[in-house]
Amino acid sequence: MTTLITAVAALSAVLVVGASCPNGSTPHGVDNVAVEFKGMNTTTDSLLENSLAEVILNLRNQSLGCCPFGYTCYYTFGSRVPGDYIVGHADTRRSVIFPQDITVDVFYPESGCGKMISYVEIKTRQSLRSGDAYIAGGGIGQRFITVRVVARLTFFIDLVAAIYGY
Repeated sequence: MTTLITAVAALSAVLVVGASCPNGSTPHGVDNVAVEFKGMNTTTDSLLENSLAEVILNLRNQSLGCCPFGYTCYYTFGSRVPGDYIVGHADTRRSVIFPQDITVDVFYPESGCGKMISYVEIKTRQSLRSGDAYIAGGGIGQRFITVRVVARLTFFIDLVAAIYGY
């Protein structure tokens, strides 16, 4: 009997969470995206102060407007679907004194529940072309995602991420 009561309580908690956030934490808005750097030494950090329109324009124009040298890498997951829109975005820059691997985790949403994710587009500019990106948690078709981006042996990374959903 206690097992049944525990199961019903757990199911009720899941239903309440689902009911309180049926379609993201900000309906028809843009949720916050968290960016976290890992495993770096002697860094300087500057957040790029671009409007959302500039960020997307820069994604499309292949220009972050901050580094005249280096290589651009693109990473995409999922595909655009009719009716989706940008539900989250992030842009950041990190530089180091000596070349090293720079790992960046991009989290959507920063907290709470997000929208259903359809497509993720990440653009990096870095001193070498070597690197990769993969989904480390959540994913396409879910309400949260963590994408890990690794730039290998680089002096800097400029990152712009756009997350689409509905």
